[in-house]
Amino acid sequence: MVELEVMEEAVQAIGMVHLEELRDEPTQKRVSLTDPQLTKAITELYREKSTWKADELADRLNHPKEPIKRMLGKLGEYDSMKKWYTLKDI
Repeated sequence: MVELEVMEEAVQAIGMVHLEELRDEPTQKRVSLTDPQLTKAITELYREKSTWKADELADRLNHPKEPIKRMLGKLGEYDSMKKWYTLKDI
């Protein structure tokens, strides 16, 4: 808390916006999808392109990375050289 107060004073001293104003800006919250929802969302994104990195999917879906990696382990194949996933032939 002391660090926050020091930061606020520093920001105010140089004439920038107050940190309270920044806190009031709405942030997009991450949502946890169920496994069927996550499966559907991932397979729909694979229609756009054939390879995805877990980070890209997490950003695109606004979903935590670990559940995506777990699901990709079931649905996809990982290329460790290129560090991306492709969908398995089902």
